[in-house]
This record gives sequence, structure tokens and C-alpha cells, in this order.
Amino acid sequence: MIRLAQELADISTALPHEHTNAIYVRCDKDRVDFMQALIMGSNGTPYGHGAYLFDIYFEDNYPNGPPKVNLTTTGHGKIRFNPNLYSCGKVCLSLLGTWRGSAS
Repeated sequence: MIRLAQELADISTALPHEHTNAIYVRCDKDRVDFMQALIMGSNGTPYGHGAYLFDIYFEDNYPNGPPKVNLTTTGHGKIRFNPNLYSCGKVCLSLLGTWRGSAS
């Protein structure tokens, strides 16, 4: 958790914060291993002017293991914004260990 606390200290100056291109992160003051991230879609992209909320949990083995990430902006399980963002909230990325990628 020391590593996570160090990374949180850097976040306040490292994330973009424009009105159509921003990332906001908040964490539980007693449990820094639980966070939420709000990502504002970049203007000129299919995600522009959208707000996407993610729940993030860091297990004890972080940074040797990936965090668990769940998309909560799904229209009550009805909307899938991207092939890597499922309507059930699953976030499928190789960085998270939830997608192996293709061999080609």
C-alpha cells in the first residue's frame, strides 16, 4: 500500500483536467485500495462529452498484480461503449490481465 500512496500523491498534478478531456480520481480516506475514476471523453472522439465512471480495487500484491476495474456507466447493463467495455461492467484489457490479445 505504500506504493499506492506514493502514486496517489503524484496523481494530483499528472492527470488531464480540461472540460472535455479530464480524469478525476477519488479514493476512500481510510482504504486507499478502493478508488473511483471519472473519465471525461475527449472532444472529437466517439466518447466526446461523455462521462465514464470506473470502480477500482487494488489487491495486496499491487504493483505486481493488476487492479480490478469495473465500468459502472452502462445504462443499467444495457449499453456497451466499446468492444473492451462490456455492458456488465467488465473492462477487458491486457494491462489488467483480462485480455490476452491476439497472436498476430
